Amino acid sequence: MRMRLTASDPLGGYTGAYKQQLHLVNNYYDSIAGHAIDAAVNSWVLAEGNYFKAVSQPDTGTSSGGTEYFVQTVAEAGACSSYMGRVCEWNRMDSASGTVATRATTSVLSDVGSLSAIKGLTPMGVADVPTYVLANRGVGIVN
Repeated sequence: MRMRLTASDPLGGYTGAYKQQLHLVNNYYDSIAGHAIDAAVNSWVLAEGNYFKAVSQPDTGTSSGGTEYFVQTVAEAGACSSYMGRVCEWNRMDSASGTVATRATTSVLSDVGSLSAIKGLTPMGVADVPTYVLANRGVGIVN
């Protein structure tokens, strides 16, 4: 998915026992003056292999009450192996994008990473994301 906005809507935000589990993978965020990812209450977000180009605030962090695992380091990528049987793909922010503080809550890996659709997925390398998304964007199957 390619995103060009001033800011994205919050993920989750539901109260009570309901939990929204999200895997943000291989997305291309381009020219966003605000934030791209905003994990709200009761959202559990695994973000890997996403490309941020000229995004002021790639991630708001847990300021909205969400729980995240945003892959940025070798250690964070490697930790995925214990939960998912594979190394996670890094997120990449270009030089025109803001930075992201550490968001490495491993309970996201045990929760979201245990889902069969995520464990069985092999993300494409983040360097290939912009070219692939721009060539294949449009209406398709979302699962």
